[in-house]
Amino acid sequence: MITELNMQLARQRMRESPSEDEQRYTQALRLNLGAALIAIGNCPAAQQALSEVRLESGRGISQATVDYLRAVCYKQVGQVAEARALFEAASQAQGALLTEHGPAISYLARLELLTLGAAAQK
Repeated sequence: MITELNMQLARQRMRESPSEDEQRYTQALRLNLGAALIAIGNCPAAQQALSEVRLESGRGISQATVDYLRAVCYKQVGQVAEARALFEAASQAQGALLTEHGPAISYLARLELLTLGAAAQK
């Protein structure tokens, strides 16, 4: 899947004047690439992919989705302060979703904050 996403991104980069729809498609490819890289534990590459994603704030898959995924990466590599800041911001993002049909980013971020709090107390 990662290879396919990278190939599709390479094809998108070759377009000279991408339309607005093509730009949204590119953002979706980058977001999915970041999520796939997190799934295999390659957080540095995931952070790179996610750093290039620019989505609107608001409902559905949005910038809060990106921030949540970036926070997951920070947590996995032990950068707790950075993770906490992004999880706190994401916990306030009402209506933001992880995928098209959920779950809610605010809920997931609050769960992560609870685990970070529990880890800090040990």
